[in-house]
Amino acid sequence: EKDPKPRSIYIVEENGTSTIEFYDPVTDLDKEMYSVDKIVDFDPTKIFDTIEREKENFLNKEIVEVMNNNREIFTVTIKDTDDFLKYVVKKAINDKKINLKNYRHKFDSPYDLNNLKSGLQKDTKMTVTNFKTWCEVLGLKWYMKVEDDGTDKLSPL
Repeated sequence: EKDPKPRSIYIVEENGTSTIEFYDPVTDLDKEMYSVDKIVDFDPTKIFDTIEREKENFLNKEIVEVMNNNREIFTVTIKDTDDFLKYVVKKAINDKKINLKNYRHKFDSPYDLNNLKSGLQKDTKMTVTNFKTWCEVLGLKWYMKVEDDGTDKLSPL
């Protein structure tokens, strides 16, 4: 059914501020739907001025490249037979949700990353060298703590 009174909205600008005036009847829903905040200004000059003023807040090309590459997240299956070094690397890779394309620049040869990746997928133990390389590539810190457990009474550490 048609509303007997047409609704009209107009903007009143006074002292540098804009307000919306409604012709009755008006509801809270009308005020929300026709809020000044919902008005879009397609003036190209204002758009370019805003871009220039806010350019520091835009993403740089490196971040955009990483975002574009992150469509293919590399995940590895953690197996009960994995040694502790391989487990740590696989867990970090899965938790970080990485795309290997973003790490290719860290290697001298394109085959180096493929060899490391292959080592994760095979049922072999991870070498300390490969563990250290993965930690460097993924930005991981690690340390080992060895302490005497007190059971060797002949030669305690």
